[in-house]
Amino acid sequence: MRTLSALLLLASPFAASHAQWTNNTLLNTSVRSGSGVDAVTPLMTDGPDGSTYMSWFDGQPGGYQLRMQRLDVDGIALWDAAGLVVSDHPQNSALFRYDLKSDNQGNAIVAFQDERSGHLDIVAYKVGPAGEMLWGADGVPLTDPASTQGLAPAIGVLASNEVVIGWNASDNTDKWVAVQHLLADGSVPFATPYQITGPDKYSRPKVIPTSDNGAFVQFVEEVGNFPFTCTMYAQRFDDQGNVLGTFQLSTKTISAFYFPEPVPDGQDGFYMAFTTSNPDNQALSDVYVQHMDAMGATWSGTGVEAAVGTSSQRFTPGCVFISEALGVMIPIQFTNTSQSEGGMSLQRVDANGTVQWDANGMEVLPLSADLPSPDDAAATSDGAIIIYSSGGFGNEHLSAMRVGTDGFTVWTPYNTALCSANSNKDDASCGTFVNGQLVVVWDDDRSGNGVFAQNLFGDGTTGLATAVDEVAAPAGDVRLLLNPSEHPMLIFDRTSSGPWTITLVDMRGGVARTERISANHEAQVALRAEGLAAGLYVIRMDGPSGTFTLRWAKE
Repeated sequence: MRTLSALLLLASPFAASHAQWTNNTLLNTSVRSGSGVDAVTPLMTDGPDGSTYMSWFDGQPGGYQLRMQRLDVDGIALWDAAGLVVSDHPQNSALFRYDLKSDNQGNAIVAFQDERSGHLDIVAYKVGPAGEMLWGADGVPLTDPASTQGLAPAIGVLASNEVVIGWNASDNTDKWVAVQHLLADGSVPFATPYQITGPDKYSRPKVIPTSDNGAFVQFVEEVGNFPFTCTMYAQRFDDQGNVLGTFQLSTKTISAFYFPEPVPDGQDGFYMAFTTSNPDNQALSDVYVQHMDAMGATWSGTGVEAAVGTSSQRFTPGCVFISEALGVMIPIQFTNTSQSEGGMSLQRVDANGTVQWDANGMEVLPLSADLPSPDDAAATSDGAIIIYSSGGFGNEHLSAMRVGTDGFTVWTPYNTALCSANSNKDDASCGTFVNGQLVVVWDDDRSGNGVFAQNLFGDGTTGLATAVDEVAAPAGDVRLLLNPSEHPMLIFDRTSSGPWTITLVDMRGGVARTERISANHEAQVALRAEGLAAGLYVIRMDGPSGTFTLRWAKE
């Protein structure tokens, strides 16, 4: 576990003078908020150059509009302050699930439902980094002529930059999954979508692209009357849209309200962590993990139970893929049987389906009335960062913790506050951990209904502070002379004593350089920075008088 005794946030003068990220977790970065604002159901996806695309539904006098924003790597809004209006076509008074993904050229693909046709149906837009409507001002309507309603689209971007979108289609008596293929220019090669249908009802598709320009479409079979018996399946398609097979994911069933979240495994298969019933007490919820390979084979008929026992209810939002060798990490909320108190644990399952940690998982947050609940997670080079919420109604907070592949937390203290404002929060999600930074987005009712964001560095710090030429560590032992930033100078003050071990750690947690020096009493030592890539580094100094850390932005 890494210990950081003192931490200074430093950035290049250009980035700092324009940065919008803040380390004030009572404020955060406003994407769309303020008195009278009604911005809800945000989604986010990674954009080019470390930027982030965000979408939401914005309440207006004429109804909801789909709007978007792009924040650059420093949290600066690149489009209109109120968001780019993607669609102001008529919306239903209720809002439904939708999807946002990035394509392979740095554009955003957003698919949702509106009522421009007179009833709810699917439409997709491609938005460029400058806000260009690349599929036209009105997007691409996707209609199944056999349906009277389309809901909850899910996007998959293929290796060719073509797109597959699946959604729930229905008429007055039946429900099925419709799947349509779009070329990169937004044209639709098939006059009608493919239908996953049969004697029962089918819903909740997710698209998992494969390297051969095909895809898996995972879906749910619903049998009987509400609340249905819900079983998960997947169909594999080749690059021509031909079905290569239909495969059952697990004999375990899920609830009528649970939306599975498959995660690609990098080998044309996928993992799935899901909430189901406990095998020893059907009245209790439990968490299982399953893997399906490129040929449709699974570990077993059920998958692997992530934690055992009947003393708690267990729930998961899904899993995060670490690597082919390390498998997946699964964040789990556990509660007492009455669900009045809860905590959080983690489990890791390798590619062979073997549970790696304690049979009950590694507890990271004990049982409490705060009911901590994992919202999302992002892989790091040595594990994952877990985003979670806690607190009661009107008093919810967001936090993060970084966990290694051994199941132990990395930061000291173990967590970082992302939002300390007392408010209700929903739809929290994060992007990919890129260039040492993770971005988290959520909706929040602290002032109307608004959308907020917060950045997070790999060492557990947030925001950007104004850079100056010389900054002293809080203990007064070591200062860092930033200019010239290509070769920063460490200055050891009167109270310092050596020898010192100097370690440069990149923001992925990797050691970039280590050296041992004998500097004492006002010595000046130039860091050897040649050959290091541009980016943020943590300079860790271990000596007889303590451990000190500084952050350095190499230009």
